[in-house]
Amino acid sequence: MEMKQTTSNLFVWALAAAALLPGQTTINGGRAVSGTWDASGASTTKPAKSGAVLPASCGVGEQFFKTDATAGQNLYLCTARTRGPSSWGRAAER
Repeated sequence: MEMKQTTSNLFVWALAAAALLPGQTTINGGRAVSGTWDASGASTTKPAKSGAVLPASCGVGEQFFKTDATAGQNLYLCTARTRGPSSWGRAAER
């Protein structure tokens, strides 16, 4: 009887500890990153949406890579939080 109660107590404590100890952080929830984040080891990164047609709306600071535009004229930046193509400005050529 004493061995059975000890095993039960151990099991309860193990469950309690597992509930209190967090596992890996979920990244696919919110899109805000707090602290530093290093993607230098990633095989690819894509900081901009892409396609042939500019989105109808955007948030200030968003990027868009226009796949059918001439090289050097294919990166667009959202400059105002309005709807329509007037929200997008082409990034300056260097």
